Amino acid sequence: DWDHAVSYSRFRSAMGRELNLDDPKLFADKLNWLKLYDRRKIHSVFADKLAVRQLVADAGFSAALNDIYAIWHTPAGLQTANLPAAFVLKGNFGSSMNWFQKPGDQPDEAGVRKAAASWYRRDHSLVHGEAQYRSINRKLFAERWLGTASLPPPDYKIHCFDGEPRFIRYFETVPTHPIRAILAFDPAWNRIEMDRPRPVVARRPVVQTPPKPRSLPDMLELARALSRGEPFLRVDVFDLDGELKFCELTLHPDGGNVNWLNEYWERTLGEWTCLPEKPATSQ
Repeated sequence: DWDHAVSYSRFRSAMGRELNLDDPKLFADKLNWLKLYDRRKIHSVFADKLAVRQLVADAGFSAALNDIYAIWHTPAGLQTANLPAAFVLKGNFGSSMNWFQKPGDQPDEAGVRKAAASWYRRDHSLVHGEAQYRSINRKLFAERWLGTASLPPPDYKIHCFDGEPRFIRYFETVPTHPIRAILAFDPAWNRIEMDRPRPVVARRPVVQTPPKPRSLPDMLELARALSRGEPFLRVDVFDLDGELKFCELTLHPDGGNVNWLNEYWERTLGEWTCLPEKPATSQ
């Protein structure tokens, strides 16, 4: 079917080798196995950027939820005139569906509508064969801008295996640089080197090691609560002057085609990922 075909094709392009679903050992192979065979209904809730908020509240972290200004069901109904001067518009049904209206930006409702309409023309489940996006009730929502006047806040992507946070990738936007700085830490906030070497032209900017976020204990507690029972789940959060803010959940980073790990970590993450029994109805 389409999901298998696109998974094999995109894996080959991103990873430079063939996808192994018969006896997966490495992390990317196992992520693709989970994508194609572990399709529980709760995963559509994970992927729905609005529905997942209830899971966060149920875990006792209502205060970590960002403020929502408005929700719309179609791009035609979208109106931004009554929103604060700075906001983020998102689609709840896919990845890379964000419009950032930063402080000082000129209002551009025509541009916002055009972007939202393009999101609605897209079936994100087809990009990498991720079935969890297919049953989401499509909506648009505007939420509070959490960054500074020009930069979004650093974000913390907590990688959890069987309900236990194992490492955190820290992303920081650097002014005038086209790609973000990325650092990796263990749960005690010790630096670890996980990335494979990059060509000079693709190297990320160098930044100082940030201090341990004050909300780190809350980050890890929330990540454990949300990832319990999941072979793998990534929990994305922010730290705003010591205050935890939830962002989103990710089941299959890069559609499962994680090609930035060095050989040691690709193998180690594969060992950490324990696959469930394959459903009898799977093809």
